[in-house]
Amino acid sequence: MKKNILTLIAVFAFGFSYAQEKETKKMGFSEGSKFVTGTFKFEDNQAGSNRPLNFAITYNKFFMESVTYGISLGVNSNQLKVKDYNLGLSLRKYYAPSNQFSIFSQIGSTLSIPAISGGGDDEFNLFVGPGFSYFVSENFVLETSLALLNYKINNNVQSVTLNTDFANVKFGVAYKF
Repeated sequence: MKKNILTLIAVFAFGFSYAQEKETKKMGFSEGSKFVTGTFKFEDNQAGSNRPLNFAITYNKFFMESVTYGISLGVNSNQLKVKDYNLGLSLRKYYAPSNQFSIFSQIGSTLSIPAISGGGDDEFNLFVGPGFSYFVSENFVLETSLALLNYKINNNVQSVTLNTDFANVKFGVAYKF
């Protein structure tokens, strides 16, 4: 009799454990989501071992269903010496933001200010390009973006660049909170 009761309890416990709905983790973004992104980019300036490194931290917030604004602070360095400070603003439009993988288009601007006086000129950069986000977990995201079209003003010299060689690819990690 004890074996039958224990067997019956085990069957019910096993059945109830599978009957419970698993709570799925929500991956993706939604309106009101906030996230911080750290991005980096190595540049190839044809100078051998002198490879500049760009790093930026961006705070992003969804203010509409699939649109974010971002404010960024960053540095450009040459051989681990800070060369410029950057301040930037951006807008992103996400396509399928509530999915684990989403594509976005981005428009933004950065203002670069030399780290030391007399070390260079201020530079204004306006860029447009695509990007990709992939949720590794509920809160961590891998990102990559490309500044496909750049418009720069440096020392009153204007230039427009179409980057088809992936020279302006940035990689990043984001944390959604």
